[in-house]
Amino acid sequence: MNANRSLAFLSLLLCILSLAWRVSPADGTEADELARAIASDPGVRPGLWVQLGVGDGALTAALSLDGRNTVHGLSGDPDRCARVRGEIIRQGRYGNIAVGLSD
Repeated sequence: MNANRSLAFLSLLLCILSLAWRVSPADGTEADELARAIASDPGVRPGLWVQLGVGDGALTAALSLDGRNTVHGLSGDPDRCARVRGEIIRQGRYGNIAVGLSD
């Protein structure tokens, strides 16, 4: 799989997963397992990952894989952005993981 196809695949996968995450938020353990499953795909490389449609923030944080990735979560809901950002800051993980508003 070439780099452009890998990026397109990862983007599509994260978009689908984040939509599913909105329907059924998971605890940190499930989010960690999902993040590891995504990262285990041979076409997926560490780096900057963007999550479209941030849910409760568990997957957003888990996608950092203990600092191996920089994760930028995007949400159209300003209240959700503030809540998730506040939790990530409280955990001392903001910077490597960030959350922003997007339309």
